[in-house]
Amino acid sequence: MVDSSSTPLASVLERIAALAEESPAGTPAVAESTVVAGLMPPLHVHEADEAVRVLEGAMVLYAGEETVPLAAGESFVVPGGVPHTLRALSGRVRFLAMSLAPSAGVYEDFVRALGAPVSAGGVAPTAEEEATMRAFAAPSGIQVLGPPGTLPAAAETAG
Repeated sequence: MVDSSSTPLASVLERIAALAEESPAGTPAVAESTVVAGLMPPLHVHEADEAVRVLEGAMVLYAGEETVPLAAGESFVVPGGVPHTLRALSGRVRFLAMSLAPSAGVYEDFVRALGAPVSAGGVAPTAEEEATMRAFAAPSGIQVLGPPGTLPAAAETAG
């Protein structure tokens, strides 16, 4: 976890820009999302690092073996290749997700598509909803590993 007073958002953006220079196939992409308490995107993984910056509210980020609580002003970078998801803790959480993607637009579509609750009320997503998640993920090089509520195996055994 990184406190905003020691590492401003600019340094996270600089990290993404540096990664873009190392990977000519990727474009820096930033998407802002607002989610409600309890919402979890599907467990997923992608090659590039992903920086998450909380602008408002609180969340917990599950990244491989790490469980990282984040509040407004805090950031965390999930290394590429590490399965991850998050859970909104407060009534409203607004955050930025930044990564490299083949297209900034399709990455933003993926992040925004997951900002809407899937099968509200904690019901497992339908086959159609799962297919939609995968359809939004694939163009960005994101692999969906499990439906919303699924944690990385290391986090499940630790918690």
